[in-house]
Amino acid sequence: MPEFRDQFDLPPVKLTKADVEDLAILLISGVPERPHSFEFTVSAGNATYRANSISKLKAQNLPEQVTDLTYRVIGWTSDNTIDRGVSLNLHRTTSYCQVHSLDEVWFKGKISQVNDFFKKHTPWYAPLFANLAFLSGIVQAFSFVAAILFVLNGQFLFTGAAVVAYIATQVAFNQFLKGHLFPRSDIRHQSKSLGLNRKINHIAAIVGILVAIIQVTLWGIDLYKWAQPSVDKLSPSDLLVIDQNPTNIEIVQAEKLAVDKDGESIFFTLRNNSNVTAKNVRVSFYNYKGDKSPYHDRFTNDNDGIDIPAGENKSYKVAFISDYEKFFNPENPGAKLLKVSTKINSEKPFELQAIACGVENGEISPCSFNSSGRSTIVDIKYRSIFGQTYRTLTQFYNIFLDGEISYLPKQGS
Repeated sequence: MPEFRDQFDLPPVKLTKADVEDLAILLISGVPERPHSFEFTVSAGNATYRANSISKLKAQNLPEQVTDLTYRVIGWTSDNTIDRGVSLNLHRTTSYCQVHSLDEVWFKGKISQVNDFFKKHTPWYAPLFANLAFLSGIVQAFSFVAAILFVLNGQFLFTGAAVVAYIATQVAFNQFLKGHLFPRSDIRHQSKSLGLNRKINHIAAIVGILVAIIQVTLWGIDLYKWAQPSVDKLSPSDLLVIDQNPTNIEIVQAEKLAVDKDGESIFFTLRNNSNVTAKNVRVSFYNYKGDKSPYHDRFTNDNDGIDIPAGENKSYKVAFISDYEKFFNPENPGAKLLKVSTKINSEKPFELQAIACGVENGEISPCSFNSSGRSTIVDIKYRSIFGQTYRTLTQFYNIFLDGEISYLPKQGS
């Protein structure tokens, strides 16, 4: 006959005197009482209280707060064979339970009872428990950076507050590791209702957490503002220079070019129309569904940009023609790209017919075809020499072949 055994960690729990009794009753249910079947132990500091029944344990005038609790229950068969048992250990920093039995139904049922009991006695801070280490690290990191930021800005009062927050967070986390703050098992031999002092402590803890979150958020905002170029600190003469020298760039051309042995690629060209350099120009491309292009050269898709001097152009490779036709026309991938342009309408009459049908002896071959238009969205980011950041969303236009070309008989043939 197989034996079923499982040891599992227990979630944070808060128990009163009545809860401790209920837990003992739950564990011994379904286990016949015999000598040495039950052992109930609680500890408070250096004192340990032990009994073989919960009633005898209660009679020992237990202290108000318990630091450790251990319940052991063993079931015996008529032939003195151990056939089931539960060992439950609750401490300030760890809690776990082990259940074993030769009866699978009893084994699974007892685990379910234990889990249900602990879910009903979860303290208010349980959702934070697993993330306290991460939250503590975040608060300390922001406090450290904020202290440096405030020192650089001469805000020594806020510097002191940041240092205090850093130290207080470290002290609080150390208390958490020792089980003094937000213990995994908080066991108090008192009534269900909390005393006034306990309520005040809980309210203070909640308020403290909210204040810390708000403070870290404000420090984060200050850090972001500090990292950004500050226009409002410029002198009137500086502002006048910036106003007289705006930084403007625009798309001037989009075309198919054959620049290497791999065939044609799509290129587009930016022109800096300003009389000052556009700094760290970066470009990202999106199809009409909003999907970002995975094809790019060194100066696109948020990689390090390039400076475009005043009055000069910069050409970017968007993608090889085969990749371009698939990604930027997702509803009909692979359809032939007839034309790409910065203008939605052609300035040359019958240009599209000439591209699709071909030209023979100066005449456009007669044919019929369908086409569809699609846009390529261009996201341009850059900085001015004065530190301002800019972002421009624009587009160029694609015309794809939609279906097959039907060639018509020539006149006179």
